[in-house]
Amino acid sequence: MQGWLDTLPAGEVVAFTHAGPLLAALRLTVNLSAVATPPGTVATLRREAGHWWLTALRPPSG
Repeated sequence: MQGWLDTLPAGEVVAFTHAGPLLAALRLTVNLSAVATPPGTVATLRREAGHWWLTALRPPSG
């Protein structure tokens, strides 16, 4: 996961995945180790100047 994250360009990138990789990405980027991610959860991350920012974490709609 870290290798893939390192290849992403600055700014926002869209990726669709399961909860496991999403949790790994949140842990590696913003050190968020405990969060509920039911199916359909949308996490918005942004990378600027080598730093990651969690800009939104939305539960599934409906």
